[in-house]
Amino acid sequence: MQEHTCFAIGYRPMTAMINEEFKTNFNKKRIRRIMVDNNLASIVRPRKYTPEQYKKRKQMKLDKPKDLLKRNFFSGTPRKVYVEDITYLYCFERMHYLNTIMDLFNKEIVVWKISTSPDSILCTETVRELSFRYDLAGCIIHTDGGTSYVNKMYMGLMNEVKATASVSVGCCYDNASEESFNSILKTEGLYNWFGKTKFKDRRVREGEVLQKVVKFIHRYNHKRRKKQFNWETPVEHYERNPKGTLPIVYTEQLTLPVVVVE
Repeated sequence: MQEHTCFAIGYRPMTAMINEEFKTNFNKKRIRRIMVDNNLASIVRPRKYTPEQYKKRKQMKLDKPKDLLKRNFFSGTPRKVYVEDITYLYCFERMHYLNTIMDLFNKEIVVWKISTSPDSILCTETVRELSFRYDLAGCIIHTDGGTSYVNKMYMGLMNEVKATASVSVGCCYDNASEESFNSILKTEGLYNWFGKTKFKDRRVREGEVLQKVVKFIHRYNHKRRKKQFNWETPVEHYERNPKGTLPIVYTEQLTLPVVVVE
């Protein structure tokens, strides 16, 4: 048998290799037994979930709701169509995860929560907080296809508050409004203060990161002006047009106030 330089190999490729070199037809179970008996079995990467959990997660993705928005990120009526997403917050002590819900009418972050785990609890509690503030009956909440958004707990709450779930096929462009906000948050609210490399390398303490995130969300809603709303902030646009009945008048020449980042 020729000398091989493999550091480790599983019983399946070992079976194929032996059968090819020796022109044999050994069964993979036999090769596995011989490898185990001679302490030659390779180290198996542990599975993250049990077989039952993998089966449930696969079924969740098969049963997930359809994409109702189809990249149409516009709503003519406030508090009727929302988008939701999670983004990573790289902190020195540990990772944090920010889950935000945006109203597509005025692009306002209406609800947000931070957790040390991007699980269904974070996503469910964010929607629950939204239901405390607004009537969600008949509303659409659009998310990506992550299991945190299509699991039994999350979908159960959606049914409870009578909201309609919309789930993208998995491409980042299918939830572009939230992806855009996450990018703005990182660029203007975190990289601008700490530096991209320092933040991504987790060299900033969580207290500083979380403080900047909270302040930036308030600034985004109340002070950051948008051209699509005639240079109004999201909150100003909603206050001027609370029922979604007033047209947006665009003006190209407008003197903007100086906005100081807090």
